[in-house]
Amino acid sequence: MRLLRIPPNPRQFGKKVLEALGDLGKASKSAVPDITDALKDTDLRFSAAVALGKIGPDASSANEALKTIAEDKKERDKAFREAVSSALKKIQAKK
Repeated sequence: MRLLRIPPNPRQFGKKVLEALGDLGKASKSAVPDITDALKDTDLRFSAAVALGKIGPDASSANEALKTIAEDKKERDKAFREAVSSALKKIQAKK
């Protein structure tokens, strides 16, 4: 049995890292700038938005980037837009 299974695809590994950071919640606060940068990567952005939402109010530094995406009328990816909207709601919730 393998304790650590690293996906062969680097993008898949990045998604797994973002999922893990999101699962850690507010303990991942120091990673918020890097997670916010991942919003720019088309392969990682959905996972990044979900992770920021899971971190919640401690990810408030991502507000501007998420708002910019939410207001972008050219963004066609419905699942991504919903993840961004959900993240904003969770981040703006009261602590």
